[in-house]
Amino acid sequence: MGRRRRQPSSPSPAAEHPLSTLDLPYRIPPDHFSLQVNSRKPWRLVDCRHGRVLLKNNERRQVIVWDPITGDRSLLSVPREFDDMHTAAVLCSAGEQGHAHGACHSSSFKVVVVDCYEHDYDAVAFASVYSSETGVWGDLLSTPLPYSGITVVNPSTLVGNTLHWLLSGYSGILEFDFDRQTLAVINRPPGARYNDRVQIVQVDDNGVGVSALSCAHCQSAYCSHQPCLHICDRKVDCYGVAVWVLRKSIDLQKLLGLGFKIEMKRSRILRYAEDVRALFLWLHSSLFMIQLESMQPKELFKSDNVYTYYPFTSFYNEVQSGHIRL
Repeated sequence: MGRRRRQPSSPSPAAEHPLSTLDLPYRIPPDHFSLQVNSRKPWRLVDCRHGRVLLKNNERRQVIVWDPITGDRSLLSVPREFDDMHTAAVLCSAGEQGHAHGACHSSSFKVVVVDCYEHDYDAVAFASVYSSETGVWGDLLSTPLPYSGITVVNPSTLVGNTLHWLLSGYSGILEFDFDRQTLAVINRPPGARYNDRVQIVQVDDNGVGVSALSCAHCQSAYCSHQPCLHICDRKVDCYGVAVWVLRKSIDLQKLLGLGFKIEMKRSRILRYAEDVRALFLWLHSSLFMIQLESMQPKELFKSDNVYTYYPFTSFYNEVQSGHIRL
């Protein structure tokens, strides 16, 4: 797991700190995963999936795909249309039966980059996919945004064969469907307003869901009331319209059994781990992991500061240090 302070003054890989959450004696020392970047240009970690890590550099208009276990890395230049490159995602492109994601160190991969374009009052989101099998970027895919000033929030959540991102400045979700090769915007569930208290997840039937911290007493994100964790999934009703349905409502105070009162203003949803279907929550001064199928919580460690976390999982026989120099 990598972490980064929220709103760092100079984001770069030097600010990333690997943290192993394995129990002893399997815990991996941080120095086994060494990422060295000799560049004054800022690199930022934006995604981890299927045993690979993705970093982007907007000034150089490049991304790095890195396997920390083998040390393999690929430096890619993105299409010139992506001036801002709001975010990006990486995933394994192997889909054969019996394939285990995370052990796919030699498998091909895909990278998706996303950006937004504004002109007057019109705005669109657009994306392109790179395939390591062909070594080329695909055609641009786009979808209109309701208004300007909307940004795409990293990281993504992969559900089935569709990537999802939260949008900032609008209560919506951006979807990229690999099968249909389409980009679209859908609404969030009512009340899922604040990005640091909302996370896209996979629900039990392998559909897309949204988890959100909310207060039953008011709509404020900074109140002293106890938050509830709501999990919604998207269903098609009898009229053929996709609607959000509340699936679970969890009393965090009861679930965690803490000896102090949990307050909404000191609660955050930080990340979602797709491989184990678990949420990472920062509550007061601790980082918790909650497995959404079993609803089993685990306190990982204490932390007075709120960090950005990137869950990373992989399978290996022995640890190798990966180094990257530019």
